[in-house]
Order: sequence, then C-alpha cells, then structure tokens
Amino acid sequence: MENKANFWEHIEELRKRLIIAFLFVAAGATAGFYFAEDLLRFVEFPLHERFHVLLHAPYIQLIHNKPMKLVFITPIEAIWTYLKLGVIAGLVLTLPLVLYELWLFIKPGLYPQERTYVRLFVIAGGVFFLIGGAFSFFIILPFAIHFLLGIGGGNLVPMLSVGEYVDFCLQFILSFGLIFELPFVILILVAMGIVTPQGLAAKRRYAIVGAFILGAVFSPSPDVFNQTLVAIPLIVLYELGIILARMFVRKRKKPEEQPPA
Repeated sequence: MENKANFWEHIEELRKRLIIAFLFVAAGATAGFYFAEDLLRFVEFPLHERFHVLLHAPYIQLIHNKPMKLVFITPIEAIWTYLKLGVIAGLVLTLPLVLYELWLFIKPGLYPQERTYVRLFVIAGGVFFLIGGAFSFFIILPFAIHFLLGIGGGNLVPMLSVGEYVDFCLQFILSFGLIFELPFVILILVAMGIVTPQGLAAKRRYAIVGAFILGAVFSPSPDVFNQTLVAIPLIVLYELGIILARMFVRKRKKPEEQPPA
C-alpha cells in the first residue's frame, strides 16, 4: 500500500510540474504571438541583401526589380505561421523555466553527484543546441537559400510561401541544433559502457570521413567549400566528445583507486 501511495504521489507531483510548465509556455507563446511580425522579419534575414553581399552573390529579386517578398497561398497560412512562430518563441523563452520544473521533479531521486552531472548536462546541452541553431541560421542557411533559389536560373521566378519557408528554416535549425549535441551523445554512450574514449580515438579517421559524408548530405551545394563548412564543426564536436569522455572516465576511476579505509 505504501508503494502504491508513493506512486500516486509521484504522479501528482509530475502533473503539478507539467501544468506549471504548460502555463509558462502558454504565457511565452502569447508574448511571442504579439511580436510575431518582428519574429518573421528576423527569420527573413537569409533573404536580405546584406547576406548576399557577404556571399558576393547577386541579390535575388522578383520582376520589376522589387526585393523578394514571402507570400501566403491559403487563407490560413499567414495566421498559422504567426501562431507557429509564437509557440516556438514561447518554448525558447521559457525553456529554462520548463527545465527547472523538470529538475524539481527528478531532483529528489538523484544522488548529489548525479545532480551535478544532470545539471551540467542540461545547461551545456542547451547552450550547444543554441550554438548549433545559430550556426545553421547565420552561416549555412544563406548559402543554402542562395544555391537552391539559383537553380531556377533566369527561366523560373522564385515565389516563396511563408509557411514553407519558415518550416524549411526550422528544419535546418533543429537539425544542426541536434547535431551539436554530438559531444553529449558520446558522453552518454561512454557512461553506458557502449564505447570507450580509446576506441573513439582509434576510429578518428572513420569519423572524419563520416563528417564529410554528412557534410555532403546537409550541404546545399556539392562543392567542397560548403561540405567543409559543415564537416569541420562535426569533427571539432567529435574531438570535444572524446575529451569530455576521457575527463568523465578519469573522474569516475578516482574514487575506485582510493584504498579502503
């Protein structure tokens, strides 16, 4: 009976934390929807002239020399896009609070050392996710958009749907945000005993080849420059994962090497 009571207490605590987290996200999404037009202008940056000047590429224009504008092709596409941007902005703004509520739920069941690991993992993982998203948005996306819209040459006029364009940007940002979690994936695999730092270091050459293959997959164009632009961060993240794994293994062995009292 006591175990059953504890189970329902945990369920009630989880429900409480989820409700609070939902209220945080709802408040953030409301604020995000209020600034949805500003958010859309920010997401349009890869289409702006300043990016194409940096790329030394011709600025994409529509007929009559007017700058490119996003369009919507269904009655609800514009409002749906604004809602989507608002919810995403709300999630980003309130993510620290949501993670804090999750932390309050799992904290009682962790040992002090585990609490330290989880706290560091959540903070560092969030930072690396944001770095990956920013890398994608400010470096990869301008190249991707310039290349993809340039395929039509002079025969086709690009007319971008706002919903499709926002989804395209979000897919890129999410993909690179997840890719930048590579060091922490390596750390988890080492902690579970699936791989070792020595084994990862020995397979470094295969990791480099794999990074360039992924670079070819994620790169918007087949040239070596764009592939390298994606591959180099992957190689650096792989090396960072090996370093973190070695530090973790060294720290875990220390207590075991101490003589018993």
